[in-house]
Amino acid sequence: MAKRLLSRRSSLADTLRQHPAATAVTGVSLLLIPVGAAIYFAGLHTGDHNTILRGILCLFLSNMLYGGVRIRDRIIFLVFHVALFTFLLSRPFISMLQDFAWWTVVTDPDNFGLRALFLTLLCLRLGAMAGNRILERRLSAAPPRTPAAEDERRRVFRCALQRTSLLLYAAGLAAHILLSYELITFMHGRNYLEYYTTFQSQYPFYVHTLDAMMKYALCLFLATMPRKRVAFLPLATYLLAAVPSLLIGLRNPIVLAALFILLYYLLRDILHDRERWMGRLEWIGVIVAAPCAMVFLALYAFIRADLNTSMNLWQSIVEFFYSQGVSFEVLSRGYLAIPYLPNVIPKNYTFGPFTDYFLHGTIAQKLFHAVDLGTQNSELIAVYGHSFAHSMSYVANRDYLAGRGWGSSYLLELFVDWGYWGVAIGSVLLGMVLVLMLLAVRRGILARAVTLVSLTTVFFLPRDSALGWLLFTVTIQFWAAVIACYVSAAVLRKLYFTLSGRTKNPLAFLSHPLWEKPDKPSESV
Repeated sequence: MAKRLLSRRSSLADTLRQHPAATAVTGVSLLLIPVGAAIYFAGLHTGDHNTILRGILCLFLSNMLYGGVRIRDRIIFLVFHVALFTFLLSRPFISMLQDFAWWTVVTDPDNFGLRALFLTLLCLRLGAMAGNRILERRLSAAPPRTPAAEDERRRVFRCALQRTSLLLYAAGLAAHILLSYELITFMHGRNYLEYYTTFQSQYPFYVHTLDAMMKYALCLFLATMPRKRVAFLPLATYLLAAVPSLLIGLRNPIVLAALFILLYYLLRDILHDRERWMGRLEWIGVIVAAPCAMVFLALYAFIRADLNTSMNLWQSIVEFFYSQGVSFEVLSRGYLAIPYLPNVIPKNYTFGPFTDYFLHGTIAQKLFHAVDLGTQNSELIAVYGHSFAHSMSYVANRDYLAGRGWGSSYLLELFVDWGYWGVAIGSVLLGMVLVLMLLAVRRGILARAVTLVSLTTVFFLPRDSALGWLLFTVTIQFWAAVIACYVSAAVLRKLYFTLSGRTKNPLAFLSHPLWEKPDKPSESV
C-alpha cells in the first residue's frame, strides 16, 4: 500500500513536470524573475515608485505561479503569499490602480518597504526551490516496514491518543468559554482599545493554562487523522471559540481560525485520504463565504469605530484589502523609528518572544523573581521588553499608551537585527520551511501536530514578529499538553493489552479508531 502511494505521488510529480501546461506555467514563472528584476531596477534608476512596484508584483506573480503549478506540494507556500499580498502589497497595488500617489503618504528616503519586499520575494522563491529538492528526495525514499505486532500497538496507541487529546481539548474549550465570558462582561460599554490597556483576568492560572492547551490538544487530535465527520465538531467549536474576540473588536483570531480549518481540509486531500475532504459542497461554501467574510470584516472596521458607510459589494472587498494593507505603511514607520527605539538594554527583536518568555515568563518570575512585563500596552514592556511591536509603537505612535499599536513584521525585525542580509537569509529559510512543512505532515503524529500548531499563526508573519509563531515549541503549556496526552495514551494502551485476555475487555473501544483508513501502514509516533 505504501509503495502504491509513493508511486502515485512520484507519477503525479512526473506528470506535472511533463504536462505541457505545467511546463509553460513553470517557464513563465522563471521568466518573470529576470523581467521583474529588470523592471524593479529600472524603476530605481528613474525614481518611479509605480515602476518599482510593478517589478515587485512580477516577482509576486512568479511565486504564485510556482506555488500553483504543483499545488499539492506547495499549498502552504502559496497561501503564505496570499497573506503577504493582503498585508503588505494590497494597499500600494490598489492605490496604483486608482492612480493615487501612495508613496507620499508614509515614506522614507531609502524606500525600505519596497527594497525589503523585493528581497524577500526573491529569497522566498530561492528557499522554496531548495526545499522542494529536499522534499522530492525524501518522498522518493520508501518508508521502513513495521512488524505486524508493532502495527497493532501503534494502532491502539493512536486510538487512545485520539481520546485523550479530544478530552483535553474539551477541558480547554470549557476554560476558554469562561475566560471569554469574563472578557465580554468586562468590555460591556467600553471601547475595544481598553482591552489593550486595562483588562486583567481574575481567573486562576490553571484556567489560563487549560485555555492555552486547547489549541495544542486540538492539533494533537487532528494529527491522528480522524474521520471527516469526527473532526467536524472540534473544528467547528474552534472557529466558534474565536467569536467572542470578534465581538470585542478583534478580527484576526477568527480569520486565522477559518484559514487553519480550510488548510487542514486541503491537507487531508493532499495526503490522499480515502474520504474527499474538499468536495463540491465545501468548495461552494468557500466561494460563497469568502467574499461575504471580506465584506463583513471591512464593514466591521467602520462599526467598531462608530462610523457610517454606504459601500457596495465590490467597494467593500476593495476596502477589506486596502485596510489590511496598512502593514505596508508600518514598514516605513518602523524603519523611520529605528534610531529612536528605547534600547536601554541590549535587544534582539528577532528572538524577542523567546527572550521575554525565558527572562520574564512564569518560570523566571517564580524562580528568579523576574519582573512581569504583562501583555498590555505600557512603558514597561516597551522599554524593557524585546517586542519590536511594542517598542516601535511606543516611540512612533502617540496613542500607544491609549491602546493603539501598529504591530510588527518579520521584515522589520530581521532588518533591525541583521540588516538586509538578515532579510535575505531569513526569507530563504522561511521559504524552505513553508515547503518542507508538507514533509512534516507526512511524518509521525508529533511532527504533524507541531506543524498544525505552526499553521495557526505562520500566515500572520507579514504583520507579526519573526519567530513568534514558533514560541509554542518552548512553552510549558505545549509540552504539558503533549506529555499529558501521550502518557495517558500509553497507560491506556498498557491496560488494553493487559486486559485483552479477558472475555469482556472494558477498554475494547480502543480497538475502534476514529480515523478512516485502518489498513494504512502505521507511522512513527
